[in-house]
Amino acid sequence: MKVIVYTLRNQGRKLAESAWRNNPTKPGTMSLSSTTYGERRVELLTFYETQPNQVVAGKNGLAMALYEPRLITLGSGRMRFAGFESVGTGQEARGVVQEWITEVVP
Repeated sequence: MKVIVYTLRNQGRKLAESAWRNNPTKPGTMSLSSTTYGERRVELLTFYETQPNQVVAGKNGLAMALYEPRLITLGSGRMRFAGFESVGTGQEARGVVQEWITEVVP
């Protein structure tokens, strides 16, 4: 599904509406899948800047991921999800709350 994503939080903290409204992603592809984390299967909502299998400048185009997503609201061409995002790397990695508003684009 082709969408624009607005992230409503930064490092788990809610952003002011003016901050997230003025900072949407470029149109990209959103898809739902699952992954294994340790011995657990975890649902994963991903947003790609490009097609999921298209390689651009040495990376796969993955822009962001929302772990254990939950659909909060559904409207005309717009969906709101809440879940967790991974912040940091290695031993410093941790999960924080994240919310997305997605708008379907043609």
